[in-house]
Amino acid sequence: SHDTVSVIVAEPDTTPPTVSSLSPEDGATGVATTTNIKLTFNENIQRGKGYINLKSENGTYAGSFNVAQSD
Repeated sequence: SHDTVSVIVAEPDTTPPTVSSLSPEDGATGVATTTNIKLTFNENIQRGKGYINLKSENGTYAGSFNVAQSD
């Protein structure tokens, strides 16, 4: 008798995720400095290594978050 073995090869996802919504919304005013920032992506993402860098509207560095430690 012969056994059948199926091999399925998944193609790597080479398209990076994009932000589909922000909270507070882009351009919001009067937002308290203690407000949490929420990013929603267009696909599920996996926690890994790296940082999310925040910049002001004029491109000035405003801070960063370690993605391995942020919720």
